[in-house]
Amino acid sequence: MFLRRKAIATRSDEELVGLLREGHLSAMADLWDRYAELLYGVGMKYLKDPEHSKDEVVELFAG
Repeated sequence: MFLRRKAIATRSDEELVGLLREGHLSAMADLWDRYAELLYGVGMKYLKDPEHSKDEVVELFAG
């Protein structure tokens, strides 16, 4: 479905958000790995369109 890395981050969500606020963009990749599929599933539930759901997930992370 989405591109995912194989490494699993051991930091908490709070730590990752803090790192992201400090400018560490690699923290965004860890958050993507954790939540992209979950958000895609929510998108599918409401939008009922795979491509639109993918686009919205990417937009959430890009925004």
